[in-house]
Amino acid sequence: MQRGRLSRAILHRALQSTRKLFPRLEHQGRCGQHARSEARELQVAREKLEIEMKEFFLITMLLAGSAVTYAQDEGGCHAIAPEVVEKLLRPIWKGARIENETLLPTSYDGKPAEANLAFVPSRIADVKSYALDRTYEEGKDYVFDGRTIRLTPNSSIPFFKYEELYHNNPDAKPSVMPTMGGGYLTFSESSMFNDRQLAVTYEHADAWNGPVPQPARKLLPITFKTLKAGRPLKLAVFGDSISVGASASGMVKRAPWMPRWSDLVVDKLRRSYGSEIDNINPSRGGMTSEWGWGNVASLVSCEKPDLVILGFGMNDAGGFSTKQFIENIEAMMKSIRKQNSKAEFILLMSFQPNSKWRPLEPMPEYLEAFQKMEGPGVAVADIWSMHGYLLKHKTYWDMTGNHVNHPNDFMVRVYAQVLLSRLGVE
Repeated sequence: MQRGRLSRAILHRALQSTRKLFPRLEHQGRCGQHARSEARELQVAREKLEIEMKEFFLITMLLAGSAVTYAQDEGGCHAIAPEVVEKLLRPIWKGARIENETLLPTSYDGKPAEANLAFVPSRIADVKSYALDRTYEEGKDYVFDGRTIRLTPNSSIPFFKYEELYHNNPDAKPSVMPTMGGGYLTFSESSMFNDRQLAVTYEHADAWNGPVPQPARKLLPITFKTLKAGRPLKLAVFGDSISVGASASGMVKRAPWMPRWSDLVVDKLRRSYGSEIDNINPSRGGMTSEWGWGNVASLVSCEKPDLVILGFGMNDAGGFSTKQFIENIEAMMKSIRKQNSKAEFILLMSFQPNSKWRPLEPMPEYLEAFQKMEGPGVAVADIWSMHGYLLKHKTYWDMTGNHVNHPNDFMVRVYAQVLLSRLGVE
């Protein structure tokens, strides 16, 4: 009898945890009309998932006593073990080992395809496909020269010719975008770029001379106090497609099943602080801060979140001045604080768009304006500068999922690393 009661209690906890680990099945803004219209659909999906997950979840999570990070697809769930997540979330600016840094070998003027690492490696642990399902051999498939990996004549590693990336063919497949200098660049939301990217794990002795994010304890005192005490925290993520999860492999149903950056952050906060994190993410692809301002009341404010990560800007740069952009951000903050006067904010400055596709301006001005807004209750997470430093040695297509404005798994991890550092976790 006692064992039966215990099993039911464990099952209840498992189902509660299942809801928290699959944010794509959570209400995406639960207090507005949008939530009511989707509530039944989400509930049916959740119930189906819970039935399928009972046995698996109990065995792998509760009985083993460890947390697991998941990416969800139509066929089920794909788990990333906690020890692997720990390695992947180790800040790239710390330590002497880099896990699964991505690069895309490219041939210029008919020469052997090559690509650069962020650091000069002292030892290569492995070179794998982006999906991590194939390991390549040094000497047979590639050689290293400083930070440069160069493919051998008979290499089995896929690569791009530069003229396949930038060209004058408006009909190139699968799709193209016009470039500022004339001509076109190849664009795709498919696996086209990931299929040619490599994941390299290596050790190095180089110093990191780029930006180093610091904990924002003085800027976010309520959040830090809550987390340190292990108390519940309601976290809202509100932004564009990058906040939705594009192009994290788990979100587009491809190996190696990397969760979106917000899920990585939430999972790590739970494991680091022991706090219960109630996470909502009503972000929507293709949207600007103007859409955010128009929908924040029904999607975010009414939830009365304790901490809000605002992730707009990538789409605003195509038509909004810095003044307009900041006015929209401030209006969203005001709306949220009207419902919860103690709400704190992280203003997320995104990674950079492809500079051959679109001018970087006015996004550097957005960042400068964000930095001026820092103060009690407001911190900045600067992915822009981190990405800019990496671009000193690497190409844009080393770190993107679509070649214009979406991060690949490596940059998704950088997003999470920067945010976690600002929240006191490294």
